[in-house]
Amino acid sequence: MPEFDNHKLSIVIQGKVDNTQHNNGKSITQLSIDSCRKFFPSAEIILSTWSGDNFDLENFDKLVLSEDPGDPTPTGIKAANTGRQIISSRAGLEAATREFAIKTRTDLIFTHGEIFNYFSKYPFRNKEYLITKNRVILSNISSYKPNKRVSIPFHFSDFIYAGKRSDLISIFEAPIPNREDYLWFEDKKRPKMLKYFPNWTSRFSPESWLIINLVKKRFQIDIKNSFDIENNAKLLDLSKNILISNFIVLNTKQLGIKSLKNNLPLPYFCFCYLHKDWLYLYNKQSGEKKYYFDKEIFIKWLFLVRLNLKIFLMRFLKFFIIKSNDRA
Repeated sequence: MPEFDNHKLSIVIQGKVDNTQHNNGKSITQLSIDSCRKFFPSAEIILSTWSGDNFDLENFDKLVLSEDPGDPTPTGIKAANTGRQIISSRAGLEAATREFAIKTRTDLIFTHGEIFNYFSKYPFRNKEYLITKNRVILSNISSYKPNKRVSIPFHFSDFIYAGKRSDLISIFEAPIPNREDYLWFEDKKRPKMLKYFPNWTSRFSPESWLIINLVKKRFQIDIKNSFDIENNAKLLDLSKNILISNFIVLNTKQLGIKSLKNNLPLPYFCFCYLHKDWLYLYNKQSGEKKYYFDKEIFIKWLFLVRLNLKIFLMRFLKFFIIKSNDRA
């Protein structure tokens, strides 16, 4: 496969500047910029952030400043920040001039520059479900795989997107949520699924909001909120086919990203797609036979073994201590 020409690439680093000093004395956002320059030396690097932010940064090509729309979410409740992401991402992508684009965040750094190695690797696309002109690469972190506990359609990760700039712009053409959307569950009955998200009031997660509005450009769907769809098999099936036909789900190692703000990878395999899961669905739909040894499967089982071993040892020690006390 020919090496990707990053002269064709714009990288939009969006969000609030993180001035937290890392262990080498540079701020987190400066390290994010530097990693883009290191692994994509010829790319157009755009920092899209907020007017009035205090920062002293270098090594990027364009600075795009927008007015912070704020977020009405009360203190102590997890803010959705959907509007903020839409505004800063859209502004950065509209300022970009290259054919390809990456939308990343001010707290993410790159660990290699091979993300586009996967862009043309999966040519089959079911025309019945196309909502993008080309595939868009995204992370499996928070790309929820339906299961007995969490079944959220169209919840595809917004950590990072990579693909044609026109497709990324299309994703961020979603409207800005209003105040009622942000505070939806503040005074309404909470769906059972929200027990896994106790500090959440927004009607839609940012991930769902972006993809649902993209899907609505072609399909008629009616979703009251991200979480009230527990028995809607039709929506979940459409979501699965949209994911297979329009996106590529990669893990953090494949993407070459690392968060300096959040501890990644999380034990997300309990709820989220692994690349191997996505690849299985792609093979099933396309009839192709593509294989990939996913290290995350090994990490998953290692985590479970360690967890069960820890539980076993705790119970054994408790039993041993009780027996010892009885003998005494």
